[in-house]
Amino acid sequence: MTAVRSRRNSRRRPTERGAAAVEFALVFPLLILLVFGVVEFGAAWSQSTDVRHGAREAARLAAVDYNPLDEAGADQINTIIAAACTRMGNDSGASIEITLETAGARNVGDVGVVTLLQPFSSITGFVPISSNLTSSIDFRLERPANWAETAGPVSC
Repeated sequence: MTAVRSRRNSRRRPTERGAAAVEFALVFPLLILLVFGVVEFGAAWSQSTDVRHGAREAARLAAVDYNPLDEAGADQINTIIAAACTRMGNDSGASIEITLETAGARNVGDVGVVTLLQPFSSITGFVPISSNLTSSIDFRLERPANWAETAGPVSC
């Protein structure tokens, strides 16, 4: 009886040959799209976190009147932006803008805004996403500000 079973199992009907290959060929592109989508989503999430972290760093430096070189005005704001860019990684391609809500306000407790914009860079290139990641952080001055506001976004 075992010989009969093995002969029956070894024979296949000609209509079923290659069915697994066809099914794999149909499912494989969807599987690759899913894997690349997960990778791109993870990259976007990571870059978004980096942008928020960079904006918080710049806001903190501006709030405490970061001034390691004893500068003032535009020189000091450039030092603040350079320090924030270094902490983010200088190759990020980000641009930072630091302003105060009330023009001329430089006293403790006055409110400022840091806006950071960074282009999204795709890892796989498979999913074409061309957008910018943006984060805007409000902060209060903890020390009187000696720095001058940026006239517009300053690139890292």
